[in-house]
Amino acid sequence: LFVGERPFYKNFPNFVKGIGPLLNEDKSLKLICTGGGAFSATERELFSSLNINEQCLQINATDGQMQQLYAQALIFVFPSFIEGFGLPLLEAFSAGCPVAASNASCFPEIGGDAVAYFDPHDPDNIREIIKTIITDTAKRAAYITKGHERLKLFSMEKQVEQTLEVYRKLNV
Repeated sequence: LFVGERPFYKNFPNFVKGIGPLLNEDKSLKLICTGGGAFSATERELFSSLNINEQCLQINATDGQMQQLYAQALIFVFPSFIEGFGLPLLEAFSAGCPVAASNASCFPEIGGDAVAYFDPHDPDNIREIIKTIITDTAKRAAYITKGHERLKLFSMEKQVEQTLEVYRKLNV
């Protein structure tokens, strides 16, 4: 599962190059992209060059459908070079979906040990990490459990409390 827009900083081409061989090894696997609109001509050419056209789907999902997509995905992958905050990580944790993400930006701070990290510049490393999570059921289960635990650090109550504390400090 890939969520969001697909401009340069989202690292979509390296991600696709990384998973191409996995999709070719197992034709039952699918890349589901939600958000970002229809695939561009360049993206379709990349799929074609990797022989994965039929396995790449783009949908515009509602919030309810998003929850279902996370819950049914073998893995959620967040390959971005940079992000402001990794909210989709928390959404995946909440749905019991294991996560692989780049070892860049805010991801290590948000995901802690609940995410399998890869080098976003290395499609081979992306593939290796994703393959491990989708084929090793024990590791997959461990990441799901860690995700549920990590999510507890980001409760709504804690966010409200921290926001109020900032306001209190500003009024001093």
